[in-house]
Amino acid sequence: MKKAESKWAEFPPRGGEKLTLGGELAGRAGHRPEGVVVCHPHPQFGGDMHYPLVEELSAFLAGAGLVTLRFNFRGVGGSQGRYGGGDGEVQDTLGAVDFLRAQKDFPVQEVFLAGYSFGAWVGLRAAAREGLKKAAGICIPVALFSFDFLKDSKTSLLLVHGTRDQFTPLETVRELASGLASPARVEVIPGGDHFLAGREEEVSKIVVRFLVNDDLRSSFAKAMEDRLTNDD
Repeated sequence: MKKAESKWAEFPPRGGEKLTLGGELAGRAGHRPEGVVVCHPHPQFGGDMHYPLVEELSAFLAGAGLVTLRFNFRGVGGSQGRYGGGDGEVQDTLGAVDFLRAQKDFPVQEVFLAGYSFGAWVGLRAAAREGLKKAAGICIPVALFSFDFLKDSKTSLLLVHGTRDQFTPLETVRELASGLASPARVEVIPGGDHFLAGREEEVSKIVVRFLVNDDLRSSFAKAMEDRLTNDD
């Protein structure tokens, strides 16, 4: 496997705010045509781009040949500004999507998104608004934030969740996924809590398989066809 190269990246949020956000862009020679923006957990509770799960996931994605951009939300690390209550962080994420689409060192044709906890809430909002083809949400905090925006989303989703998540029961995530118009797959981490310490590699492999393989829509379509056939 070819080793990914990385470099520091700076870019503004979308919307014209005079802020500079910082992150790490990683890719390798002969990379795939897709890029992934990776969003970190809540900045007011110690979340940043160096959170172990974010680092491990980014490394696995880059190792699989995808171009990755993990970054610090506004007010975190070297990124300018202050906490934006979620709305500002969505603009940060859209700025990261714009940067990944425009940069020339590792050109990409399509951008996906992956986020953990607060970063999943923010990232999935950005993915839905932008109409991205795929997005992965890890430990989505449905009990803490509204995910109603997913009802009209056309983005194919992967939702990774532990059976012992302290903030959102697994069944709540399954109910959310089952009520969406777009395809959504729930992958379960047995015994995993919200923080998934020690489960980073396991989670990363699941996300890589989803983003690299393009079988979710076909599986969803087949399931719908089977359901209609059984109803007849």
